Amino acid sequence: MIKRSESNIYKDRKKYQILNHKISIYLKANLTIYQTRDIIRMCQLTKIFLLGL
Repeated sequence: MIKRSESNIYKDRKKYQILNHKISIYLKANLTIYQTRDIIRMCQLTKIFLLGL
């Protein structure tokens, strides 16, 4: 497996923080349960993806 440079890991973390921020804004905007579930699923997939890097 190719080792990623520190700057790339930092960028990925930053992207994930931005995604989390967007999700929290969406959740505050009174989404339906179904939309919320989709966002949470997307968030979990992203987390798994980032942990796998």
